[in-house]
Amino acid sequence: MTIQVGDSIPSVTLYERTPDNKVNTNEFCKGRVIMFGLPGAFTPTCSKDHVPGFVKLVDEMKKKGVTEVVCLSVNDPYVMAAWGNTLDTAGKIRFLADTHGEFTKALGMTVDLSSVLGNVRCKR
Repeated sequence: MTIQVGDSIPSVTLYERTPDNKVNTNEFCKGRVIMFGLPGAFTPTCSKDHVPGFVKLVDEMKKKGVTEVVCLSVNDPYVMAAWGNTLDTAGKIRFLADTHGEFTKALGMTVDLSSVLGNVRCKR
């Protein structure tokens, strides 16, 4: 079942930049956080449209009280870090890796893309 407004965020470990930099969802899911999930780093549509769309709106969202914007994908942390660097998101959007899809599954946001991306991924 997909997470609904008012549901608690499940406590899961995600990774930022390296496998040693563990981030528990309870650490950043306080306040007004916008989190968006994407099926894969460096995918054309996500790289050309989705992430840049959020980058354009970060300042506006923060003026409205958003404390953090987070991009989540079922990828490894190195790939997520490289993707964020490529899209110039430093200081704007955190890129977090859900390496085994545990958080994505707990949110009910999985999609089986094994035929094209090799495994289960996060829905948009």
